[in-house]
Parts: sequence; C-alpha cells; structure tokens
Amino acid sequence: MSEYEEEMNQSPFGLTMTETEAGELRLMFEPDDFRFKIDATALRHMAIEKGYGELDFDESALAVAAQHVCKNEAFVSTIAQRRNAEYRVYVSSDRLVAQLQVTPSYGGTPISVDAARNELAKARVVFGFDEAAFQSALTNKLGEPVTVAKGVAPIPGRDTRFEPLVEVNRERVPRANEDGRVDWRDLGDIPMVSPGDVLMRRHPPEQGKSGRDVFDNILQAPDGKNLDYPYRLEGAERDANDPDLLRATSTGQPVLLRDSVKVEPVIKTPGVNVSTGNITFVGSLVINGDVQSGMHVKVDGDVTVHGTVEAAIIEAGGSITVNGGIVGQNAQQRESNANGEQAKLHAKANVRAKYAENALIIAEQSVYIDEAVIECDITALNRVEIGVRGRRKGYIMGGRVRATLGIKAEYLGGAGSRQTRVQVGVNPLLQQRIDEKKAQIAALAKEEADLNKLIRFLADKPDKQDVVVKAKNTMRRLLDRRRECFAEERALVADANLSESAKVEVSAGVYSGTTVNIGKQSTFVTEDSGFGVFRLEENQLIFSKT
Repeated sequence: MSEYEEEMNQSPFGLTMTETEAGELRLMFEPDDFRFKIDATALRHMAIEKGYGELDFDESALAVAAQHVCKNEAFVSTIAQRRNAEYRVYVSSDRLVAQLQVTPSYGGTPISVDAARNELAKARVVFGFDEAAFQSALTNKLGEPVTVAKGVAPIPGRDTRFEPLVEVNRERVPRANEDGRVDWRDLGDIPMVSPGDVLMRRHPPEQGKSGRDVFDNILQAPDGKNLDYPYRLEGAERDANDPDLLRATSTGQPVLLRDSVKVEPVIKTPGVNVSTGNITFVGSLVINGDVQSGMHVKVDGDVTVHGTVEAAIIEAGGSITVNGGIVGQNAQQRESNANGEQAKLHAKANVRAKYAENALIIAEQSVYIDEAVIECDITALNRVEIGVRGRRKGYIMGGRVRATLGIKAEYLGGAGSRQTRVQVGVNPLLQQRIDEKKAQIAALAKEEADLNKLIRFLADKPDKQDVVVKAKNTMRRLLDRRRECFAEERALVADANLSESAKVEVSAGVYSGTTVNIGKQSTFVTEDSGFGVFRLEENQLIFSKT
C-alpha cells in the first residue's frame, strides 16, 4: 500500500484529499494553467462533502493551503486529524483533589464510560468519588478538567487556648456614643478585679483529626501543642479545684499576658509633691490632685492625673491621662531658674491631656490633646490629634510635633507664636522599635542555640533526663516567643511602610511661619490659609482642600 490511500480522484482544479493510516487528512495541489481563488472555508466544505466532517481541522493549515492554491503553488499539507477520545487524570500535590479531563473524539473512537473509569483506576483514584461530576466530565464539550474526587483534609489540633474571663489590659478601646460616633478619648474606667475574681480559663489542646486522600490513604494530623500557665504568677493563682482556672489574689488592674493574666496593684494618692516624695511603683497609679514641679513618677502600669502636671517627669509602662493640663516652664523661666524644667512625659502606650504647654511628650502609640499644645516637643509612634470636634480649640502653636502615621489639628501656628514645625512619615521611635525587635530575635536565637547544645550534651546521660525535659519545654517556649517577635517585627515594618501615606490634616487654618515635613519633603508656609490637607503626591508635598 502506498503512503497515501486515495479517497477521491484529482479534481479539475488539481486538488486531491487523502487520509493516511494514522488518520491524517492530507491535501495535495498540483498547479495547472487554470488559476483560481479559494479560501479556508471552501476547502473545509470540500472535506466535509467527502465525508471528513468529523475530523479535527487545523484552521491555520487550511489558511496556508488556500494561499498556495491562490498563488498556483504545488504543496502537500495535513489539514485535519482523526482523533480518538482521550482521558487524562490530574491529582493535586496534596492528593486531596482528582480531576478528569475528557477530550472528545473527532471521527475516532467515541467517549466511553468504561474507558474513563479505567483511566481513573490506573491513577488509583478510589476515595471521594463524585458520580455526577464524573458524568459531567464525559459530556463536557470543551474538554475542561472536572473535579471528580475529593479527599478529606486533615485538621491540625488546636493549641492550648487561654481565654480571658475579665476585661483586661491597659489598651482599653474607645466607646461609641448613642449617635454612633466614637469618642477616641473616652476609654472608660480602668478595669479592676478583687481577690477571688476569675481571670482566665486554660483550654487544653485538641487532638488533630486525620484525613484521607483520593488514593484512600490516611493523612495524619498533628495534635495541638500543650501549653501551661507560667510557674510564677503575679497577683493570680490557680483555682484549688480547677487548675485550668486562674483567680485574682489581690485587688488591682488585670493585664493580659500571652499565657496568663497578671494583676497590677492600683494605688491612689491625693497628689505628688514634696510631702509624698517621688513615686516609683510596680502597678498603676491614680493621682487625685496635681503633680508639682520637680517631682518624678515612674510606674509600670497606667498613670491617671485628675489635676495638673507641672514641670515634673512622668514615665509609664502603660498610658498617661491628665484630666487637667500639662504646664512646664518656658525657656525664659528655665534660664532664670537653675532648677527650671519642662514637663516630661513618656508613655509606652498613649498620652491624653486637656492641654499642654512647654512639655516634652513621647508616646509609643498616640497623643490626644483636647485644646492646644503650646511650645511643646511631641513625638508619637502612631498619631497626634489636637482638638475635639466642634470646639475650635485645637491649636499647635510653636514647638515641634512628630508622628509616623499622621497629625490632625484645628490650627497650625497662631498669631504671635514662635515657629511651628510638624513632621509626619519619619519617626526615630519606629526605627528604634524595629532595631530593638531585631536584637530581641537575635538574643532568643542565641538562647535556643545554647539550649540545643545542652540537650545534645545530656542526651545520652540517663540521670540527666529530667533536665533534658525541662530544657525542651523551655525551648518550646523560646520558639513560640521568637515567632511572636517575628510577627511583631513584621507589624512594625508594615507601619513603616504605611508612613509613606502619612498626612497632616488641618480643620480650620494654617498660619504663616509654619513648617510642614512629610518624609524627606518640606514646605514653609508664607501666607495664612484655611483648612486643608498636607500630603505627598508623586513625591511632591502639596496642600489641598481634599
């Protein structure tokens, strides 16, 4: 038998169609003196008339063939293919999903249910089979993969969960008014507990639930990690009848920790002055009067002052709230008084006050002042907001105010004030926190390496296995803490990225003599103007009404 089996006699136009044993439809053209034009559609119709309509046609080959005919050029080209139905099985990398792709036949062996099932059997897909999806795959004219089997994913066990049972933490949240507006300065009262109050419940870890893949293999799931309360508890103890329950042993402010709640004592004093002396305290402090000049207050928790803070120093591990004002001594007073000081406040969380004058304020979160700041030096890791909506008293007059994410005020500068400088988008506190977190991660890594050496050294010493167990428990806690540090570092870096969109919002007016910095860009205001927003646009500092 020749290479081509002739299916039709040569036409008057010199066109011949033949089908090979491999099912390829060949088109041959032998030019003669008679020239004519033809297109791909006409060639296809010729093939259909000769009984090849079910074949899989190559449209580009038909187009090229038509061009050769129009140019009266001899050629031989495969323009169609007889194809059998095809079956392909795809299994996902996690072995939980199997898909069947059925390619329809083109004049060849038609789709067969048995052939499709055999292909799945060869792929060993036996679990989670969906008969309806299988039938859909057989009738899918587009030949797209269809999910025909699904396994059951393993569910990892839940780690020990620590559930607070009391309002906790110095990070109290703002509350919405009846009209739905949020007063960002109203954080409610300091939560308090008394001896015997429940603080936290420890929920034991849960076992993992195994799964099954489409090959009917069992997929094991890890159990949750078992964590316990720390050995040393502050102001709390385990319930005598329920070791998973924590109760308070003293009166104070509950503070949420990663794996427990500690109770910080809260003390009250009528004021801080020469008669009380400086105060250093592990807990929170409520001052019902004033903090007089020259005094120093340092506490691990919150400081609440119901009076005024003069040229004193307050350091807090939580927030500082001054219901009155903060009034330090101005530069002239400090020059004439050898003991003259600014008021200096440093809070690990927020600083809130009615007003501030001649004060140095550092907040590792945000600063909120109700009325005005005059000749102050303020640095906040997040935001600075001066003024209360509708009161028209939110002045920043003189001094310097820095915040990473944004500054909001009613007015910048003021008649007769010294130069006012505000800066957003860059904050040394943020980089300091990022560097501290990196150092903490490095220290934890070194501690883990030292513990690993100890564990390896004691591994073959039977009399030291209790030490090995303790070391491994410590290692697990270190690994958990290092993961937390990585997450905290990522959050700080995210804040640094957010600072690129920082802005200065002015609700009422900007006075001449004000300098505004956003990132590395700066502008000096030479004329008084109304409300607006300073922001970066295409790396240019602009001021607009929106």
